[in-house]
Formats: sequence, C-alpha cells, structure tokens
Amino acid sequence: MNRTDIAHQVSITLGDSIESFDMDAILDDLADAGVTDSVDDVDSNTYWEIVNRHDTGAQAEEKAEKAHDAYRKAEAAYKRATIARQVAFAQAIDAMGRGGNAILSRKVDLSAPTVKSIADRGRELLADPFRVHAWEDNAGQVYLQREGENAYWYLGVVTADMDFADDAQGWRDGDWEPNEGDGQELVGEQPQEGHVRIGTWTPARGVEVARKWNGDIEAGAGGQAYLGVDEEDK
Repeated sequence: MNRTDIAHQVSITLGDSIESFDMDAILDDLADAGVTDSVDDVDSNTYWEIVNRHDTGAQAEEKAEKAHDAYRKAEAAYKRATIARQVAFAQAIDAMGRGGNAILSRKVDLSAPTVKSIADRGRELLADPFRVHAWEDNAGQVYLQREGENAYWYLGVVTADMDFADDAQGWRDGDWEPNEGDGQELVGEQPQEGHVRIGTWTPARGVEVARKWNGDIEAGAGGQAYLGVDEEDK
C-alpha cells in the first residue's frame, strides 16, 4: 500500500479535524514505526501517540491560551501598579504638605499637573468606602460580605476560575455581584460561627490578606487560592 493510501486511512480516523494535523509528519512517523500496508500495522496506542504528536491545531490553541493568560496577568499587574502609584502619590504629597506636589514632580521627573492628576485619583481611591471581606469555613469553602450590608454570600468550593480581587472589583464597578442566578447562595445576614475572615479588598489597597497573631496566613488552602496567595506572600 502506498503513502497516499495510508494518508487516506489516517484522514478517515481524523474526520473533520484533519486540517488541525500535520499529515506529512504523521505519515513519516508511521513509516518509521513500521507501517507499510495499513495503520493497523501498529497498535492503537502507538498510532494515536504519533497522530496527537502532530496536532498542530491543538498546539497552537494551547500556545494562544497561555499567551492570553500571560496577558491577563500582566494587565492585572499593571492595573495594581497604577493604583499603587496613585495612592502613593496622594499620601506622599499630603505628608509633605505645602509644596509637596512640586517637590514630588521634580523627584519623579513628571510635570506638576500630571503628578497632581495622579494624586487626585489616589485620594479618590483612599476615600472610597467600598470594602469586601472574604471568609472561609473549616471545609475550605469561601463566602463574601460587603461591609455595611446584612448579606452573607456562600460562593462554594474554590475552583481555578475564582478570584477574590476580580469578584470584588467587579462588585465595586457594578459589573457583577453575588446572586443566586450565578450559583451563589445567600446564607444569612452575618458570618457564621467558626468562619474566619481571610482577607479584605478595597479600591486603594486591593487584597489585604488576614494574618494570625504570629504572622501566619489565616486562610487555608482553598482560601489562599481564592485570595491569590503565592509563595512570596507566605
């Protein structure tokens, strides 16, 4: 059986996904594996290992997903850095008192109007009363409570797509809030006995991780994942 016949057999097994694969590379590897008459010359596991090795579509998709994930992380880091600078400028100018704006503008090599604009935004963030607390029970399940509201929301077991900062920011911006339609459950007005506050989010400071008297993080594994705690935070 010639190469064209083997290619036809391979194409039948791939169906509508054929364009995602490098056919020439598959045929070369099958020949190296001893395929001469039929794809049945090798066992099923060997055949599919060879085929999947050359799934260029899947590889490109994985690369795109990783690139997008890296972009989202960089975007989030940039946003946090922007807020941190705004708050720091506001606090620095207020601490220096009269002439602080001009002094800081020379220090950071920015125009005085630019420094003032950045600091004004920082003061707005510092004055924003919005505050969300994250809580955790002894099973590692998490809960949310907006300060000043008598509503205690159960979010459930932490999954990879859950992020405290994203939830709190979305709540503050009006893009999202806990609701039973999205799978959250209103379980009461206040935190329940045995539940531990593991973190707080504010517009000016972002996520502040709660710690015990000895400096250890209050949150368990589930809560730490939700807060976005990494090794540097521990």
